[in-house]
Amino acid sequence: MRAYDPATDLVQPILVPRSGTHLATIRAVAAASLAAYLDAPAGESVATQAGPPEPWATWLDVAPAKTVRRVKAGAHLDQVRRWAVETGADCAVRTLPQGDVIALAPMHYGEFPRRAAGAQVSGLDYPREPDEISEPSEPSENGPVHIAVMTEISTGKAAAQAAHALWHWALGSLATPAGAAELREWAQAGMPMRITLVPGAELSLWAARPGAAAPVHDAGRTEVAPHTLTAVAVAR
Repeated sequence: MRAYDPATDLVQPILVPRSGTHLATIRAVAAASLAAYLDAPAGESVATQAGPPEPWATWLDVAPAKTVRRVKAGAHLDQVRRWAVETGADCAVRTLPQGDVIALAPMHYGEFPRRAAGAQVSGLDYPREPDEISEPSEPSENGPVHIAVMTEISTGKAAAQAAHALWHWALGSLATPAGAAELREWAQAGMPMRITLVPGAELSLWAARPGAAAPVHDAGRTEVAPHTLTAVAVAR
């Protein structure tokens, strides 16, 4: 798989509310990113193991890029959602107390809807809750996958890395008919998962765990050096 080229390749836009909390936003972004594929007609290929349709096939043919962006107003999220309906673009929504998280199908930067193109990219960081480093325990966070994501990076960066890790795990599940069926059942159950914030120095230990999917090594365009290990998904 070749590296992503922002000048020519597709990127998945994911929009988040103006305010929020760190870990909840990471979880919602990861779920919405994958749900945009699984919840849409494109996701029918999961049940049959057919190849993904466009634009997903082209996007997955390289290191699949995602851009997490903060909108300036809640109304902008509604406008993007209406744009998706009007254009027929695949779209998934996850709701947080502060507003919706919206993930769209991959597209070129020049094709972004206006409110997505103008949304904030750099400096997207939300407050950490006091207990966020500890492992979540709510029943809704139990599930077949546990994602460890680097503590030291911003909310926007961490959310994209967690989404990368979730996709690695999901694509691995498609290797067998049984895995594909289990993935569909998991998606229909609301995509329960655990996400834990882990110091970057400890992520290699997670990557060595049984059941670990391919670890996420960042390209290093922002916040971290090239090839930094930023996230790992582990099957539970």
